[in-house]
Amino acid sequence: MTAVTILYGVPVVLLVSAVVRRLDEAGAAHAPRASASAWLLVAPLVASALLPQLWFPVVEGWLDLVGCLPILAIFWLLAREPLAPSHGRALAIGVLLGLLPLLRRWYAFFTASFLLVYAVALLGAAWRERARGGGFASSLRSRGALLALLAGATAVVLLPLTGAVGERVFLRDHVFVQAPYRSTAGVFGAALRLWTYFGSLTLAGAAVGLVFALREPGTRVFAALFAIQAAAMLLAFNAVQTFGENHFYLLLPLFLVLESLALVRVLEAIRSSAARAVCFVVVLALLLVNFSAVLLPRELGRFTKRDGAAVEALFGRVAYTPAARADLEEVARLARFVGSVRPESRPVYVLASSPTLNPDVLRNARLSLPERPEIPDLRTRIATGSHVDRRDGFPEALVAAEVIVTADPPQTHLAPSEQQVIVVPLEEIRAGTTIGQGLRALPETFRLRNGVVARVHVRDRPLAAEDRRAFEARLAATHPEKPDLLLPREP
Repeated sequence: MTAVTILYGVPVVLLVSAVVRRLDEAGAAHAPRASASAWLLVAPLVASALLPQLWFPVVEGWLDLVGCLPILAIFWLLAREPLAPSHGRALAIGVLLGLLPLLRRWYAFFTASFLLVYAVALLGAAWRERARGGGFASSLRSRGALLALLAGATAVVLLPLTGAVGERVFLRDHVFVQAPYRSTAGVFGAALRLWTYFGSLTLAGAAVGLVFALREPGTRVFAALFAIQAAAMLLAFNAVQTFGENHFYLLLPLFLVLESLALVRVLEAIRSSAARAVCFVVVLALLLVNFSAVLLPRELGRFTKRDGAAVEALFGRVAYTPAARADLEEVARLARFVGSVRPESRPVYVLASSPTLNPDVLRNARLSLPERPEIPDLRTRIATGSHVDRRDGFPEALVAAEVIVTADPPQTHLAPSEQQVIVVPLEEIRAGTTIGQGLRALPETFRLRNGVVARVHVRDRPLAAEDRRAFEARLAATHPEKPDLLLPREP
C-alpha cells in the first residue's frame, strides 16, 4: 500500500494540479482575469488528496491506480487545444492510449471510447469549418491525418496484445464471461452504482466543475469531449460488467480534475480574502468528513455507512473497515498442516472461493501473519484454481493435484450454479466417486469462521482414465445450454 501510494498516488495528485493549472491557462487565454495563483496550487492538491475513492482501492490491495497517470497525462496534453494538438502530442497521446490496456485490460474501455468520441469530435470540427465557409475537404484531410497518427501509435503500442493474449482481451465474449458479476443493468443501474460509490458531495463537486468548464470558451471543448467520453465509458462498461472499486479509476481522473476546478473557481469568485479563507476551511471540513466516512475504522471515525441514509446520500455507501477475523489460529494451523503434507508433491488445490477460505488465504498466510514465523511460505505450493465456470473453465489443476483442501459447507462467492467447478468436485469427493476415487481424507479438521470446517485430502493412487472421463461428463452436464463450457481445453 505504501509503495503504491508513493509511486502512483503522489504523482496522480500532482498531475491533477498540473491539469487544473493548464485548464486555467487555457481559460485565461480567451478571457484574461486576475487568477488566485496560491489557491490554484493548493486547492487541487487538497481536493484530490482527500477524495477517499482515490485511496480506497489502494487500501484494499489493488494496483490499478497506475492507470490514472496516463489518463491525466492525456488530459494535460489536450487541455489547451483539444482538437488541434501538434503531431508530437498526438503521437504521445497514442502511446499513452496503447499503454492503458497493457496495464489492466479493462482500461481498454478508456482507449476505445476516446478514439470513438475523438473521431466524432474531429469530424464535427471539420463540419463547423465548412459551415463557416472554410475548406471542408482540406480540414477533413488534416484532421483525418491527426486521427490516423494517434490511432496508429495506439495500435503499435498494443502489439504485445497479439496472439492468445489478444484473443483473451479483445475477442472473448466478455458479456457472457462477466454475466455472474453483473448486478446493475441499464442506464439507471449505471447511474445508481455511480451515486452509491461516490455519493452526492463528490458528484455535485464534479458537476459544478463541469458547468464552470463548459461556460469558459477556452475549456468548453475539453469539458464536453471528456464528459461525453465518461458517459460512454460508464454505459459501455456497465453493459459488460458491474463496476468494482478499482474500475472506477476509469472515471476518477476526470472527477478529480472537475472537482478541483470547481473549488478553484468558487474561491476565485469570492472577493474578500477572509471570506475566501472561511470558504476554504468549510470545504476542507467537508472533505475531511467525507474522508473519515469512507476510510477510518468504525472505532476512530464518527461516520460509517451504517449511520443512516443521510450519510450514505452525501458520502456514498462505500466504507472501509480493516479486515479482521477471529479464526486466525485455525488459519495458521491449517497453513502449517498443508505445508507439512507431502511437501514434494505437485501444488496444493484449495477447492473453495469464499472470503472465509480461498487459495489466497493459504497462499498469503505467512505475509498476513508476519509475527508467526512458523507459518510456511505457501506461495509456490498453492495452485491457481478454477472458480467461476464461465471465466475459468475446466479445473485441470484440480485433476492433477495430489493434495486438496475442501470446505464444508461449500464455499462459493457467487451463485452455486455459476461455480459448478467447486460444487461438483466437492460432491464427488464426498461420495468417493469419479475424481474422488483414490482420495483419502486426513483425520485433522480445521474450524474456520462462519461454521466452515476445512479438511485436507491426499491422493493415494493416480486418477484412472475412466474416472476422469466420468468426472468430465458430470461437469459438462451442469451447463446443458453450453455443453462445451467445462470441457477440457485442447493443449
